[in-house]
Amino acid sequence: MEAMVVSSTEGAVRILLGKLADVLADRYTLLLGAHEEIQDLKDELESMNACLRDLAAGDDDHRNEQQVLLK
Repeated sequence: MEAMVVSSTEGAVRILLGKLADVLADRYTLLLGAHEEIQDLKDELESMNACLRDLAAGDDDHRNEQQVLLK
């Protein structure tokens, strides 16, 4: 009787592990795609911040820091 309970439990655990592996693989794929989007947003925000710093400094050429970021 114990062997049957252990065998049933093992089967259930294997099924759950398989489903967990599928969910983790899907999440990993989503996170990889998000990484590139996050980097693009970060770059855009850095560019905006450089523009604001140049404007606040009152430079004649308002693109000093932006040009540094683009190089």
